[in-house]
Amino acid sequence: MVNSKFLDMFGIRSEDVVGLNVKEISPQLTLGSFTFIPESLLEIKGKSRYASIASIPIDMEEKSYTLFHIKDITDKKNLEFLINRYSRLAIVGEIACSLAHQLNNPLASIMGYTEYIKSVADEKELKDMADVVLKNAERVKNTVKRLLYIAKNCDGSPEEIDPFNFTKDLLDIINFKARKKGVVIELSANVNNKRIFTYPWKLEQILLNIIDNAIDASPMQGKVYINIEEMNSFLVWRIRDEGPGIPSEEVFSPFYTSKENGFGLGLAIAKRFVEEMGGKIEYENLHKGCEVRVYIKKGDGSYENTNS
Repeated sequence: MVNSKFLDMFGIRSEDVVGLNVKEISPQLTLGSFTFIPESLLEIKGKSRYASIASIPIDMEEKSYTLFHIKDITDKKNLEFLINRYSRLAIVGEIACSLAHQLNNPLASIMGYTEYIKSVADEKELKDMADVVLKNAERVKNTVKRLLYIAKNCDGSPEEIDPFNFTKDLLDIINFKARKKGVVIELSANVNNKRIFTYPWKLEQILLNIIDNAIDASPMQGKVYINIEEMNSFLVWRIRDEGPGIPSEEVFSPFYTSKENGFGLGLAIAKRFVEEMGGKIEYENLHKGCEVRVYIKKGDGSYENTNS
């Protein structure tokens, strides 16, 4: 027999377990011996719970019984998991901050000397090469600034951007990866607001992470479709690929990844940034591929950051 607490723990009825062999309930339950298992994952009728298990043999009226004391520790395990997850995120923040500071000085030196070379160079080809170095050094400088923003949980200031041209410029950064797979990225927009106020460095990270994942998911010679549209107080970026779809609701959780060499932080950071900006992020598995929808408030530069 079982008590009501056990039934509630697994959301089952007494007739679901009465009459079953104890091994049919869980292979970890043992009859006729003193045992204590501090932590075990029990699964009954498709529902899993973490539990500590103690068993005590009892003789009554010439019959042998085993009393099991099963304590639900699922909430405790979930809390431990969250503490571990956020500890890892804190370490990532410290690494990002340290890395950003270490990069700043050599980067300033590179930019300074390149500016000098450009100013004294006579050949147009050399000036053009210096321009390329400066442009990419500026990009690295902005990335370092973003690392510091993330590490310090700082937003910077909202700025006015053109959503279509902003997205088009991002594709210049990531198109090299798409070309390696023969993936074509098609960008379209149907918006009345040609300029909006938002946090550009956050929006850049959001879109780059999602587009990067769409390229990874795409087959060779596939396509990624990006459409920008208005929906009430939001601008919506629809990013669709032709891959196999997203297999898990955990895809936006930190450290979840299906990539062999991935860290599982890209989409988690994207989700965090979207929510901090008062928006939301959704995904939908389609007949062919997956569509991720990013809702960003149009904003006027005055809306509050939900993280402050």
